[in-house]
Amino acid sequence: MSFRSLARANEYYQITVFCVFIGMLLVAMAMMFVHPTVTLLLFWLGLISLGAFAMSEKFIGTVIRRSARSELERFVCPRCGATVHRDPLEVQDWCCNECGATFKCSGEEKF
Repeated sequence: MSFRSLARANEYYQITVFCVFIGMLLVAMAMMFVHPTVTLLLFWLGLISLGAFAMSEKFIGTVIRRSARSELERFVCPRCGATVHRDPLEVQDWCCNECGATFKCSGEEKF
């Protein structure tokens, strides 16, 4: 996957996880008096998935940084795809002249 698609997915990741938990809450509230075991199951499932969502967010961040580093090594801006005429790995912070995106040598984007 390209840096741009991964960055776009990462932008909406937190709100998507929040909506999943709100949906689980609404289902649990609706099932509280009908089937209390479903409510308990959703509670434990929510606790377990909280850890899984946190770990997957770290994984997505690592993949994004690696993707940005590989594009910087090819002298290409990860954000807009413009070519660069200097070595971005020789400087501490790299800034694109076309889109203004700033990256560290580790691949992390500075906002």
